[in-house]
Amino acid sequence: MAEFRKMVFGMIGFYGFMALVMSINFWFGFAYLLIPHLSCIFLLADINYTWHAWTDPSEPKNIYKKSITIINGHYNVYNEDFHVEHHKRPQTHWMEYPVNFEKHRDEYRQNRAVIFQDTQAFEVFFYILFNDFEKMADKFVDLNGDMSRDEIIALLKHRLQPAKA
Repeated sequence: MAEFRKMVFGMIGFYGFMALVMSINFWFGFAYLLIPHLSCIFLLADINYTWHAWTDPSEPKNIYKKSITIINGHYNVYNEDFHVEHHKRPQTHWMEYPVNFEKHRDEYRQNRAVIFQDTQAFEVFFYILFNDFEKMADKFVDLNGDMSRDEIIALLKHRLQPAKA
């Protein structure tokens, strides 16, 4: 409850400050506080959705099936592209994520984890947004090496279904 209060008071303080600045100079507050704030909210929501959009409806708690991994990503900040590792072993230092990925490659293979290569999360977000399964299939890594392009697309469509709680 104490953390909740801190969050509420922090939000009241932040939005109160924003309202105060906008009441003094609306355009300054709009351009330097509100637009960046809303932009961050949308960008973070987009990337978070992309990392976690792939939940297998039949196994919604399977960590390998509810996050993605990106190999050779364009913007791999703090090895966040190894997003399964981020959730599977959160106590691990981010520099060890690629090592753990290789070490546990069989687990990824057995679970048919969704893995992309040579892309980045925002690019994948737009593939999802525009239902571009062809481009997703181009970037998909089949660790088992036994799926046709149509099977890859079917897997991606299946994993993008809403999971039932």
